[in-house]
Amino acid sequence: MSLWAKKAEIDDTLKGVLFRKPALKMRLLPALPETEIKDDARGTFSAAYKGMYLIMLLIFIRPHEVMPEIFGSLPLVKIAAVGTILVYLFSKYNAGEKLIVWSLELKMMLIIGVMGLLLTPIAASPGDSIDVLKDTFITLLLLFVLMTSLIDTRQRLRSFLFAMVISGFLYSVSAMKTFLTRGSGEVERIKGWGTQLENPNDLACVLDLLLPFAVFFVLTGKGKVRLLAFLTVIATVFSVMFTFSRSGFLGLSLALFVIVWKIGRRYRLRIVVGTAVLSAVLVVALPGAYRTRLMTIFNPQTDQTNSAQERQQLMRLAADLAVRRSIIGLGIGNFHIYSFHEKVAHNSFLEITAELGVIGLIAYLVFILGPFFALRRIERETLSDGPRPDRELNILSVCFQASLAAYIIYGFFGSVQYYPYLYFIVAYIVAFRRIFSMEKVEAVGGIVGVPVLNPLIRVPKGALWKQQRLRGIN
Repeated sequence: MSLWAKKAEIDDTLKGVLFRKPALKMRLLPALPETEIKDDARGTFSAAYKGMYLIMLLIFIRPHEVMPEIFGSLPLVKIAAVGTILVYLFSKYNAGEKLIVWSLELKMMLIIGVMGLLLTPIAASPGDSIDVLKDTFITLLLLFVLMTSLIDTRQRLRSFLFAMVISGFLYSVSAMKTFLTRGSGEVERIKGWGTQLENPNDLACVLDLLLPFAVFFVLTGKGKVRLLAFLTVIATVFSVMFTFSRSGFLGLSLALFVIVWKIGRRYRLRIVVGTAVLSAVLVVALPGAYRTRLMTIFNPQTDQTNSAQERQQLMRLAADLAVRRSIIGLGIGNFHIYSFHEKVAHNSFLEITAELGVIGLIAYLVFILGPFFALRRIERETLSDGPRPDRELNILSVCFQASLAAYIIYGFFGSVQYYPYLYFIVAYIVAFRRIFSMEKVEAVGGIVGVPVLNPLIRVPKGALWKQQRLRGIN
């Protein structure tokens, strides 16, 4: 039966219609969100994709910092970024496709950027605001656009995630090497990979963010990929311990708990008991200095290094500034001017509120928390007893949630609101969400970007009430 004959049959059997129309008038469901590309466009633009992959490797591995004698001061990231953007623009223009995949997260980034720009003229140090916008935020914005557009297949997403696992392995091996060669006392805490991860707390945070992806490849990979991922998990856990980072320990614990709790949902009682036993063993096995340091989380006054006490003072100052400057912030990158000894707030949420006001905070929270809703939906749909069973996607959705949970923990202890790692992970989540939606359309024989007629949802014009079923369609 042709489509027009089917429509005529439906038109004749609709109940509750006040008047007839020559053609069937009913609501068409739009294509699933963020699938505005042609069906044959998935996995294309290989040159731009390879350029983006190179940029990601340069940002994570940072060869110009690790091996300055070879690369010197050559701006590798900027060179690769400019070339990739030009190739991307040319390729998209030739294909006649939209340049930007608009997502909620991208809009929140734009709000943060606009707030930073608007407050720059009245900031105490406009130069600092311009530096943050020019050197960090605009770069992240452009990379976010590239990643969410170019990562449109499972294989591409897995390739990017595996590169992060390799980076985590390098970070962990370097950290353990430093620990074994330089000691692990309070004065001699290990440093990370390159200048950006020189702070052991930042190193622990990044390792916590990357750990779930290593777990993903342990559970879904094969052969050498699984072996490397397993070694990365072990090395990461030990490296976080070697940093003596309190926030790193909390983030690690939460990330692992989320993964085990969600993936092992059938054995949750055993998980609770096992976690309690493992935690007790771990606390006993930790070095005495680290145990003492962890206890300062609950009793900051016992910290002999005054680190916990100083952070409390900074958080009070940040909270005060956040309240007093909740409408008109201090200006992006300007908190240190109002702080003592040029210190940051050591709290991303308070610092961004103080600098960009409540609007900036809301955008930041939506950017971090918004992806959870889609991830939980995908997790439910891809369960073994769900409407679309898919073990790989189910595990990946859980690992993304674990990574974001670890970041939220560290957000309360560090000023990492403009660190690239968060924006990379959220970009991967947006890409993951698009891939899931496109595969869902293709699974029912649809074409990505073409409106889908759903026979179960109908609003015929002239109807007095909504039909629960459309007759004539089996």
